[in-house]
Amino acid sequence: MKLDSVVHDPDLRSLRRAGRTALVMSVAFLIGLYVVGNAQFAVVATFTAAALLGIADFSGSRSQRLLVTTATLAAGAVLLAIGTAVSTNTVAASLTMFAVALVVSFSAVFSGYFAAASSAVIVFYVVATGVEGPTSVIGAREAGLAFGGALSLIATGWLWPARSTAESRVALARVYRLLAEQVGALRSIGGDRARPPGRAHSRGDNDPLAEAILAAEQAIARSAWRPDGLASPHKARMYMLQGARRMAGLIEVYRHLPMRSAVGLEDVSGDLVQELASELDRCASGVASYGQVLPEPDRIENVKERFSAAGRRQFCEELTAGQESDRLRSLAAWYFVIQQLSWGATLASIHCRAMHNAPLDASVRSQQSDLVQTLADGPSVAKWVRRARRNLSLHSVHLQNSLRLATGLGLARFAVGVFGLQHGFWVGFATLVVLKTSAAGTRSSAFQAAVGTAIGFAASSVIITTFGVDALIYSIMLPVVVFAAFYLPTAVSFIAGQAFFTMVIVVLFNLLKPAGWTVGLVRFEDVLIGAAIGLFIGLAIWPRGESSELSRVVGRLFSTGGSYAQSTVARVLGTSGDGAERGDAGVRLWRDQVWVAAVDTEDVFSQYLSEPHQSDAPVMAWASLIATAHQLWFGSSVVALVPEAADAAVRMPEVCDGLLLSAAALARNYRDLADALEGEGRSAMKREALRVGGPIDRTVPDASMTLLELEAWLAELSVEIERTGPALDELGFSLAPRSMESTSAAHQ
Repeated sequence: MKLDSVVHDPDLRSLRRAGRTALVMSVAFLIGLYVVGNAQFAVVATFTAAALLGIADFSGSRSQRLLVTTATLAAGAVLLAIGTAVSTNTVAASLTMFAVALVVSFSAVFSGYFAAASSAVIVFYVVATGVEGPTSVIGAREAGLAFGGALSLIATGWLWPARSTAESRVALARVYRLLAEQVGALRSIGGDRARPPGRAHSRGDNDPLAEAILAAEQAIARSAWRPDGLASPHKARMYMLQGARRMAGLIEVYRHLPMRSAVGLEDVSGDLVQELASELDRCASGVASYGQVLPEPDRIENVKERFSAAGRRQFCEELTAGQESDRLRSLAAWYFVIQQLSWGATLASIHCRAMHNAPLDASVRSQQSDLVQTLADGPSVAKWVRRARRNLSLHSVHLQNSLRLATGLGLARFAVGVFGLQHGFWVGFATLVVLKTSAAGTRSSAFQAAVGTAIGFAASSVIITTFGVDALIYSIMLPVVVFAAFYLPTAVSFIAGQAFFTMVIVVLFNLLKPAGWTVGLVRFEDVLIGAAIGLFIGLAIWPRGESSELSRVVGRLFSTGGSYAQSTVARVLGTSGDGAERGDAGVRLWRDQVWVAAVDTEDVFSQYLSEPHQSDAPVMAWASLIATAHQLWFGSSVVALVPEAADAAVRMPEVCDGLLLSAAALARNYRDLADALEGEGRSAMKREALRVGGPIDRTVPDASMTLLELEAWLAELSVEIERTGPALDELGFSLAPRSMESTSAAHQ
C-alpha cells in the first residue's frame, strides 16, 4: 500500500501543527518542572501550548494569528482564575462548567476565529476546574499560562506557519485557469455550430474543466473537515467553486446557442469576454499566490457598461427592422449569458478578495447591488448581534451543539467530584473529544477513543516494564509522543492519536510524580467514564445531529429562493403573480428571508463538515445542492437590478402571463424539492412544465428585451433544477420520473 493512501496530509498542515505543538509543549513542561520547579506551573504551561497550537491552530496572516492568540490567552487567563477558585466545590465547578461551555461554544456563531478559539478556551476551564487546588495556586497557574502563551505566540507567528489547505487552493486555481481559457475562447466561436478542433466541450466528453471542478470539490470538501466548522477562507473557496460551476454551465449554454455572436457587437463583446478571461485568470493567481496577486472587479465594470448599452441598442435596431422573433430571442439569450458570465466573474473576484481579507474599493461597492454589499461586508458588531439573535432557537444547530457540549462537560465535572476521581480533567477531556454533533458520530468516536486508549495503556506498560521510570528517557520520549498524538488523528486515524495521547499522559505524570503503569490505568478508566458520559448525552440530546437539520435548512433555502425568484419576475413585470408579493416590497421581503436561510444553511453545513465522513460522496452531494440553491438566489439578486418593464402586462399580456405562470411553476418546483428534502428522505418531487413564449411588441424595445431575458433566465433555472437529480439520488431522495420542459428558444 502506498504511503499517500495511508497518510492524508497533502499540504503538511498536520505535520506543521504537530511539530510546533511537540516542541513548545516539551519546552514548556521541562522548563516548568526542572527550572521553575513548580508542578502547577508546568501543567498549565504545557496545556496552554496544547490548546493554542494543537487544538486551535489559527490560520490567516501573522498579525491576525497573533491578535487572535492574544485574545484567546486573555480569555483563558480570566477563566483559569475563576475555574481554580471553584475547583474544590463540586456543585459550583459543575454549574460554572456548564455556563462557560455554553457561552464559549455558542460564540462560534460569530466567525471562524471564534469557532477555532472556543475549543481552546474551554480546555483552559476544563484544566482549571479538573485539577483541584486552593486559590493560593492561582498565581503559579497564571504564570504558567503566561509562559506557555508567550512560547505559543512565538510559534504561532514565526514557527512553520501553516499555509492552509494548499491542495484545495491548487485545485481551485486550476479550475479558474481553465475557466479563463474557456471564456477567452468564446471570442473565437463563430455563428455556426462547429466546435473548435482538438477540444471536447460536452460535459460527457471528459471536459477538462468538468474534471477540474470535480477534483476541486473533493479537495475543498476534505480541507473543510475541521472540528470548528468553516472558517471564512473555507467559505470563500466554496463560494468560488460554486460560482465556477455556474460559469461552466453558462459556457455550455453559450456553445449551444443558435446564435453565438451579433453583427455589430463583435468588438465590444470581444473586449468584455477578454476582460472576463483576464479577471478569472487573476482570480486563479490570487488563489495560488495566497493573495499576493488579487483581482480587481471594478476593471470589468466599464467594459460591461459599454456592452450592456451596445447590446440593448442592437436589439432595438433589429426589433424595429422587423427581425424575426426567433432571432430576437437568440440575441436576448446571447446577451443574457454574457451578462451572467460578467456577474460570475465579479462575484468570484469579490470572494477571492474576501479569502485574503482584502476590502473592495468604495467605487465598486457603490456601483453594485445589495448582493455585492452583503457578500463583501466584513465582520461587525451589528452582524454578530443579528447572528446571535437568529441562533437563539432550539432549531439552531449552534445552540443545540452548545447545549449538548455544556451538559456533557457539566455532567463530567459533577462525576469527577462525586466519585473522587484522581485526575478529573481527563474525564472532561474525554467527553470533549468524543462528543460529536450526532449520536452516531459520538458512538464511533467513543469506541475509537476507548480502543486507542487501551492500546496506549498497553504500549506504556511495555515501556515502563522495560525502562522503569527513567526521567532522562521520558524527557527524550516526550516530544516524540506529543508529535504523534497531534499528527496521527488527522493524518492517519483517531485511534492512533488517542493511543499516543495516552502515552503523553503517562510520560508527563511519571515525570511529575513517578507512578509507573498505574497512571495509564487511571487514564483508561477516566476515558471510559468520559466516553460513557458523551454517549449518554449524544443519545439523549438531539441524537440525529446536524443531518436532519441540514435537510430542513437547505429545503428552506430552496423554497424561499423560489419565492424570491417569483417575486423578482413579478416586480420586473410590474404586476403580482400567483402568490407573489408585488413590487419592491415583495422582493425585499423574500430577499431578507432567503439571506437568513442562506446564513442558516452555511451554519449547519459548517457543523456537518466538522464531522468525519466515510467518503466524499455525501459531502459533495450536499455541496452540489447548496450550490444550486445559492445560484438561484444569486441570480434573483442580479435580475432584481433589471428596470421594470413598463406597460409590459398591457402590451404583451401573453408573454407576461407565460412568464408569471413559469415563475409560479418554478417556485412550486422548488417548494416540492424542499418538501422532498424535509420528508424523511424518501418523498418524490413533482415537477411542472414551464410555459414561456408568445409574440412581443416591437414598439417597446426595452421592455421586449427585458421579457426575453426573463425567458432565458427561467429556462436556465429549469435546467439547473434538473441537475439536482444525481445529488438527490446520492443522498437517498427520490425524484418523480417526469421532467420539466421549456418552450424557450434559448434552450431548445
